[in-house]
Amino acid sequence: MGTSYQTVVVAASIESVRCALEADQVEALLVPAGPDRTAVLPSEGDHDFVDPGSVAEALSADLKVDALAQVVFDSDLIFLDLYRGGERIFEYVSDPAMRASLDGEPAPPPSADPAGDAAFAAAALAPLGVGQVDLAMLAATLRTDQDGWVFAEAWHAEILTVLNLDPTAATMAFRWAVSEDLPGAVRTVAMSDADAIEQSEWWPFPVIIYTAIPLDVDPADAAQVLADAIADQTIAMRTHVGYAPVVPGAAVNPASRFPGVPIRTGQQSATYFAQILIRSPGRQPNYEQVITAIDNAWVTAWRDRYGITAEQEPAFAPTTYDRFRIGFGHTHERRTTTDHPIL
Repeated sequence: MGTSYQTVVVAASIESVRCALEADQVEALLVPAGPDRTAVLPSEGDHDFVDPGSVAEALSADLKVDALAQVVFDSDLIFLDLYRGGERIFEYVSDPAMRASLDGEPAPPPSADPAGDAAFAAAALAPLGVGQVDLAMLAATLRTDQDGWVFAEAWHAEILTVLNLDPTAATMAFRWAVSEDLPGAVRTVAMSDADAIEQSEWWPFPVIIYTAIPLDVDPADAAQVLADAIADQTIAMRTHVGYAPVVPGAAVNPASRFPGVPIRTGQQSATYFAQILIRSPGRQPNYEQVITAIDNAWVTAWRDRYGITAEQEPAFAPTTYDRFRIGFGHTHERRTTTDHPIL
C-alpha cells in the first residue's frame, strides 16, 4: 500500500490561520512552511481522509489569501487545487490518465503541448511560493509527461521545494505527525476536544445573536462593531463574528427561547454566529461573568453607535458546538476583533 495524505499550504502566518481555523472549528496541526506560509494538516475522519479543498476554500475566503489544497493518493497521484477568495482558480493532476481510470472514465487524449501546460501551471502556483521562484524549474517539475518519479510524495516534495517552501509538514498526514518533531508547530483547539481546551490559554464560547440595526447599516459593518466591542473588557476576549442572511434550521435549537427583538420602521433584523475566545490560562473561565461582560459591551455599543432602544439591543445565547459549526458555515461576512486581526 502506498502513501496517502491531505494537506493545505496557506499564504498567511500561523497565528492568522489558527484564528480562522478555530473559528471554523477545524482541528489541525499548523507548521511553518516559510515566511508567512503555513502548512495545515487537518485531522482526518473516516477512512483516514479529510477534504482539504473545503479547508483551503474557507481559509482563502476568510483571510483573503491563496490556499493550496493538496492530496497525494497511494503514492501514485498528486492533486493540487489552488483557491483564491473562496473560489478554486486552478487544478493540477499529476497523471490525468490514471485519474480517469480511477474515476471509471475514458483516458483523455495526451496533451498536445505538455511544456505549455506545465508553464501555465507554474505561473499559477508561483505566487504561493517564497521569494523568487524559478519558473522554468517549476514548470519542468510539474510536467505530467515525465517518468522520473516512482513515488508521488517525493514528486510533491520536490514541487514544494522548487516553490522555496519547506515540504516537511506539507507532505505528511495529521494522523502520523508528531508536533514535538516539527519546530514551531501549533495545534488548533477544536471545541469538541475538551482535553485540548483544558490546556489552552483561550477557551471557546459560541453564541448566536439576534438584533435590530438601521436599514442603512451594512450587517457586515455591524459584525465588526460586535467583534470590537468586547476588546476593552476586564476579561481578555476576542471574537470571530459571522453574519448569516439565511439561518439553516439545524443551527437553531428549537427549544431556545429568545426575547423578542422588535423591528421598527427603518430597521432590519440581523442574525450572527460568534465564536468568542476567552483568555483564561489553565482554568475554566467564569462564564457568568463572561456573559455579563459581553451583554454590557454589546448594549453599550448598540446604544452609542445606532441609538437602539433597550428592547432592541442584541439578544444572544450560548449554542452547542455542532449547531455553531452549521450556522457559522453558512455565514457570508466574517469579522474579527481588531486587536487580534486575522487579515
